[in-house]
Amino acid sequence: MKQDNYEFLEKQLKFTGFPESINADLRKNMEDGNPAFVLTHKLKNRSDEADVKLFFKRPEESDKYFFNNYRISVKTDSSPDGLSRTFPIDNSKKKEGVEDYKKNITVLEAFNLLVKADKPEEQRFIYGQWMNKKGEIQNAWKGLNLDEKDKNGNYEFKSFYDNYGFNLDKSLGDLPIDETYKYDPNVLRSLQRGNLHGVIDTDGNQMYISAFPPAMRINLFDANMNLVNGKESKETLSSGNSINNGNGQSNKSAVMNEKTADQGTEPEQSYGNLEKKKPLHSKATIGADELETTSRKRSRGR
Repeated sequence: MKQDNYEFLEKQLKFTGFPESINADLRKNMEDGNPAFVLTHKLKNRSDEADVKLFFKRPEESDKYFFNNYRISVKTDSSPDGLSRTFPIDNSKKKEGVEDYKKNITVLEAFNLLVKADKPEEQRFIYGQWMNKKGEIQNAWKGLNLDEKDKNGNYEFKSFYDNYGFNLDKSLGDLPIDETYKYDPNVLRSLQRGNLHGVIDTDGNQMYISAFPPAMRINLFDANMNLVNGKESKETLSSGNSINNGNGQSNKSAVMNEKTADQGTEPEQSYGNLEKKKPLHSKATIGADELETTSRKRSRGR
């Protein structure tokens, strides 16, 4: 086992949102020398549960392992059979002259994307700088489109770019909540990660909020998780007018440039490509940042 390869994968797992407890299984499989192996992980938040499988492979011509992708299946009250999607991990080296952008979706963000994906009026979205198929880097909110799948059977993304008109700061300022939340950068970051964030309204009641770009607003929920500031029909929320391709034109689906790598390219050992933001932990947050996690492993050759 190459120690530098293990240390790189260890950091890669950390910045993808997995706990340190999974590292022992990672080391064991690498020491065993299996050409390919799968680690498993569990997430739980109240009645919502998720199973995650992490896929690693060592190409024949290489002595290094690559973390290629993970598949997460979320079971919810409305989807007891679960909603699943595979999220690729970008192992490519950083190109000179290309500005930083969001390459990988953390497991906590993936959980948020799936947990309400079958409830159009409550769906969660995540925000970041993304590179499209043309190599352009743009800011956008992304959610899952359950009506469309790619050639690999994964749900496509729908994207809401900045010029669509959703302003998170302004929407937060318009809410009838305590003023302290409106100027807290932690609240903004939490919403950008797709979390359901706890707040207190102007009457002192416990409420919850989540970003909802399709209606250019922040969803507001009462203490019983009932949506209190409007509902749209599925037809309205999935219409072509809801999605903008970043050039002022409307699309039914603006899809991320994804590639599920069967063989990764050699990782850049400087870790400069990895997302270095620490997960936000807030007692007021209900969402992926408060998930109880356990992990176990399963090995297999390919």
